[in-house]
Amino acid sequence: MVLPPANYPAPVVERKSATLAAKEKIYGKKAERAVQTEAARVFEKHGSRSPNHEMVRPRGRQVKAKKAATQAVDSPQLGFEF
Repeated sequence: MVLPPANYPAPVVERKSATLAAKEKIYGKKAERAVQTEAARVFEKHGSRSPNHEMVRPRGRQVKAKKAATQAVDSPQLGFEF
């Protein structure tokens, strides 16, 4: 293991205890009702990718596939004429 030079400054904070304190603050906030409500609101607006979700249009391939299927049914050639 390589040690730092003797004149190297000591760390400003102790990493393990600072990490633990930060995690406790973050997870403490996540437990608050107001934070959970806001997270749910943001998810509803930006997080849902379901095409059945209101305000979300189907993507290009889905629309093209549905259109192609509809055209195939409307096509005059549904079988062979002998």
